[in-house]
Amino acid sequence: MEFNSKGLITADEIQRCIQEIRGRKVILDVDLAKFYGIAPKVLNQAVKRNAQKFPPDFVFQLKNQEVILLRSQSVTANVSPKSRSLPYAMQKAERKFLN
Repeated sequence: MEFNSKGLITADEIQRCIQEIRGRKVILDVDLAKFYGIAPKVLNQAVKRNAQKFPPDFVFQLKNQEVILLRSQSVTANVSPKSRSLPYAMQKAERKFLN
């Protein structure tokens, strides 16, 4: 992960993690969890527990075909073939995470 002189994640690093899926710009749970220094499972549990704080279409789980396509088309996609569950994609809602 790329950090600036203040120890913050750079804008370029964030940009590299943005994917377009279903016509939406999203960040995969695994990438967003890295930014927060937590496991993707912990992030997904927190989002589910606080679902009322997010727009209804904020998060969606990828379909198997989408994961296969993402792996084949993107060098930067951080989707492990060893994962037992399909990843979640989260749309831009940074204010909700910061509150």
